[in-house]
Amino acid sequence: MQSQMTQSEADVIDALRNLARQGHSVSSMFCELRKLLGGDPPIVDIISCFKKAFELSLAELRNVARNLIHFHSSFDG
Repeated sequence: MQSQMTQSEADVIDALRNLARQGHSVSSMFCELRKLLGGDPPIVDIISCFKKAFELSLAELRNVARNLIHFHSSFDG
């Protein structure tokens, strides 16, 4: 059974979908998502947001996750 999303989670998902509709790149959405989640959120939280926002299968998520992990590691200076 899936748990209900909180309003703040739903707002983050909506913001991510809006960025995609506007044609933002994955890296741009990643940066904005970090701001929305505050500070330096765990990569698992970021990947989870992308999965929920775009209803990705595990195979699709794997490809996106590779890019997100690359972006995340570039912030870990």
